[in-house]
Formats: sequence, structure tokens, C-alpha cells
Amino acid sequence: MASTKIITIFAVSKNLNFMGSKKDIIKQIEALQSEAKNMMNETAIPVDKRIQKAADIYKYAERMADGNGVEDKEIESLWSDSSKFFYDYGMYKEALARYTRLIELCESLYGQEDPITAMAYHGIGDVYRNLCNFSSAIDYQTKALEIQKNVLGEKHLATAETYNDLGLVYLFQGDYNHASEYILKAKAIREELVDDNHPDLAESYANVGLISSQTDDPADALENYQKALEIYERALGSEDRKTGLAYHGVGFSYFHLGDISKALDYCSKAIAIYENAIGSKHPETAVIYLGMGYIYDGMDDLSKSMEYFTKSNEIFVKAFGEESIYTAASYTAIGWTKYRMGEYQEALELSEKSLNINEKLFGFINPNTAEVYMGMGALYRLLADNVKAYEYYINALEIFKKCPSSDFINKKIEEMETEIKALEEKEEETIGSRDLLLETLTKIGCQYEIDSEDNISFAYQGEIFIATATNGNFYVHLWDLYWSHVELYDVDGLSRLKQAINYANVNCATMTVYTIDEEGKTADVHCKSSFPFVPQMPEIEAYLRNELAGFFNAHRLVESEMAKLREQELSSSDEEGRGN
Repeated sequence: MASTKIITIFAVSKNLNFMGSKKDIIKQIEALQSEAKNMMNETAIPVDKRIQKAADIYKYAERMADGNGVEDKEIESLWSDSSKFFYDYGMYKEALARYTRLIELCESLYGQEDPITAMAYHGIGDVYRNLCNFSSAIDYQTKALEIQKNVLGEKHLATAETYNDLGLVYLFQGDYNHASEYILKAKAIREELVDDNHPDLAESYANVGLISSQTDDPADALENYQKALEIYERALGSEDRKTGLAYHGVGFSYFHLGDISKALDYCSKAIAIYENAIGSKHPETAVIYLGMGYIYDGMDDLSKSMEYFTKSNEIFVKAFGEESIYTAASYTAIGWTKYRMGEYQEALELSEKSLNINEKLFGFINPNTAEVYMGMGALYRLLADNVKAYEYYINALEIFKKCPSSDFINKKIEEMETEIKALEEKEEETIGSRDLLLETLTKIGCQYEIDSEDNISFAYQGEIFIATATNGNFYVHLWDLYWSHVELYDVDGLSRLKQAINYANVNCATMTVYTIDEEGKTADVHCKSSFPFVPQMPEIEAYLRNELAGFFNAHRLVESEMAKLREQELSSSDEEGRGN
């Protein structure tokens, strides 16, 4: 009866200013918290409705507190419970606001070095990871980790959990080296502290499986997901969402190994578990839908494939908006199905949309971005546009080469080099790249000179460029020599230059580097670009002008970032001066 009474009050009351004492109001808030938790156990009600009702109850309790002068410290558990609830059920933007408030409360009650505060830091870090704000996610998880290591010690389950989730942030970013380091560190701690049937250990196996899946090792992924599944089923039962996650991992590993029937069986079980446990509108459920779409694609059932891809895309866009790796992945998936259906223009547009999202989230130099370029190249190759395929493959190769070395990255480099070589051997040129470059330079009004080493030099918009190219290859290497410098004695200036160059290289296809002139005692700045240059390219003159424009874009990025860093230093210096 208490449950019905609370829901009735919640449903009919429009005035949040109650006549009772503050103590009575706090009791009412606590009763609402219990009601929200009990609601999630009302299995007779569809789970999506349960989630919505529980969310409404939490929001009502929060408004009641705000409308009656209840201080946050008197209802700390409300903000802790509601933060976790909105995170657990995929309402990440709403969880973010609540975790922000919880952190302010914990810092005021316990200080910034307490394990309780660390839990709040950890929670908001998980939210930021799902919202693809990776820098904030790393900042908060690192804060939490340092507190836990100092107060609880290295060998503690809370410390292991933060290592694990920090590893997930790096995994989402495509930094597989750091991801492996932190996830394996968490696994080692857990192996020492818990028995073989503990869910935390299962989580570690699942995340090792996830790394293997992302780095193209489906056999190892399958082995680890199977271990996770066995533990989850024993410890949590066959209906828990974590068990569903392991089913999906096993199923998708089978898909990559070519066993479509087993993939369908396991992923179907995963969908049933997820829909029952967290509903059909949760972003995690959408991830399972995405996987199921690929399985139906492998079965040549394109209508079912499109159904699942579209369903996942709708959930991702609603939960995250356009700037999310999940949304980008769903656009790639729909684009692939559009290609399979013969809708080539839509396929290309969706793939470009995915590429733009990845570049915005990760910058240019990132494995995630490289893989989208690789996929675009494959799509153009299927469309028999070998020139565009070559262009995207070259971009993918150059990005992979600039990423931190690992077995996965080296494998991708070899794969790209093989694809590029195959295109080069297949394409028959009527004019070589070098001759074409000389011809095009003349057409855009650039007079060139050729030195004794066969380098081509020319001026464009007041800047001197050096090019190398041969008729036996597809691409041109272009240098813009010595366009800026910093004196070596200017330590701060040199530091700003390094940061600015890193910034430019992340955000621009044209690469910027610096070299040390020992005699002149300067750090000299140069730019370089490599790009395909073949007769089949449409509007070849505009294409060359665009490549040259990339150098000036790199100039602007370096110079603007240098100015920004200088202003930040001056502002910081002024603040210190005022403080003194």
C-alpha cells in the first residue's frame, strides 16, 4: 500500500512546497528513493515503462528537495542514487548534471582526497566516456585513481575498477597500448583479490576480449568472452545485462570467425537479455542491434540488416547526438547496406558523415579515423573508382604510420601497403605523376626549376615549395621549407612551438615538423604532404591548389595555437601578479 500511496502523491501533486517539517520532507524523499528502486523490480510492468516511471520519481524527489530548502548534505543518498540510476539506464546527459552536483557535495563533505569523492569522480568519468568527452573522462578517472591508490592502496577492488575503466577510455580513443596496460593491470589485481567466480574477474576477461576484438584477433576475443560468460552465468544468472554483454561478445567473435549460425544464436540471446533487463531504448541495447545487423548482412538478409542498423542509429542519435562514435558507427553500417542495395550515392554520403564525426572526435592522426579512411577506400574500390580508392588508402596508410606502434598498427600498415601496391600494379597511366605535376604547375601559373638531384622547386602565393615525383609511382611528395623559426634560447617559445605543431598535426592532413639548426641556433619549421596525383582525378588543377592550400592551413593552425598558448601564459602570469 505504501507504494501506491507514494505514486498517487507523485501523480497528483502540483505544489512542491509541503507543510510538514524538514524532517518529514526528508523522510518523504527517502520514501520516493525506495519507491524508485522498487519500481525497477516490478517485473509485471514493461521495462521501458519501469525506467521512465523510476526516472520521473527521482526527478520529483529532486524537485521536492529543491523546492523546500533541503540541503544536499541532508540527502546525499538521493544524488548518489539518481546519478547512478540515470547512468545505468543510458540517460548520460541527465546523469552528467547529477554527478556534477554529487561531486560538489562530496568535495564539501569529505574533501577532495576521500574515497567517497573518488567514487563520484569515477562515476562522472564513466559518463564522459560514453559522451565521447575523452579528455574529461581521463581527467576524472585519473583523479579517482590517485586518491584510491593513496588511501586504499594499489591492491584494492575500487582501484582495480578505476584502472579498468580508465583503460576503456583509451580503448574508445583507439589507444590500444594504454588500454591494454590499464585493463591488464586491473585484471592482475582482481586475480589476486577475488576467486574465480567473481563478476569483477569476468569483467576483466570481457574487456580483454574487447581489446582483442578491436585489434582483429577474434580467436583470442572468443576465448576471453567465453570465460567471462561462464563466470557471469554462475555469479549473476542468465538474465543479467552483464551476462547479455558476454553473450554478444561470444556471438560477434563467432561472426568474425565465419560461424554465422552460432553468431546469430548468441547475439539473439544477448538481445533478449538486454531488452528484458534495460529496455529496447538503451544505447547498450543499440550496440547489440548494430552487431545483429552485421550478422544479418552476413546472411544476405539486407532488409533485416537495415532494420537493425536503422534502429541502432535512432537510439544513438537520441542519446548522444551527431558527435558520437556510436552514431558514426551506425552511419558506416547503414552506408554499407546502402551500397549492398545499389544505392551508391547515399552509401558514400553516409560514409563521409561517419568520417567527419571521427575526425572531429579524434583528430586526423588516430587509428579510428584511419580505419574509416580504409573503409572508404574499400567502398570506392568496390565502385571501381580506383583513383578515389587510392587516395583514401594513402590517407589511411599515412595515419597508421603516425600512430604509436603496435602489432595491430603494423598489421594495418602491411594491409594498406598491399592494397596500394595492388592498385598501382592494376592502374595503367597515360602520363606519369611527375610529368603530370609539371604540366599542372604550368597550368596554374607556377614556374618551376629542376635541380641536379631532380627535385622540382616552384613558388606559390609567395611560398617556396620543393616536390619529388616519379612517373613510375602514383603520388607526389611536397615540402614547404623553412617558413618559420624559434630561437633555441627561447625555451618557452620552443615549448609553445612543439605544442602548436602537435595540435596542427592532429587537425590537419599536411604534416608539420621542426628541425634544429645548430649553426644558426634556431628551430626551423617545415611542412610536408604526400598525395596521389594521376590523370583520372577530376579537376586536377583545383586538386593541386587544394593540396597547396593545406600548407597554408597548417601555417595558420601553428601560428594561431602559438598565439593562444602565449595569451594563456600571459593571463596566468597576470593572475599570479594580482594574487601577490
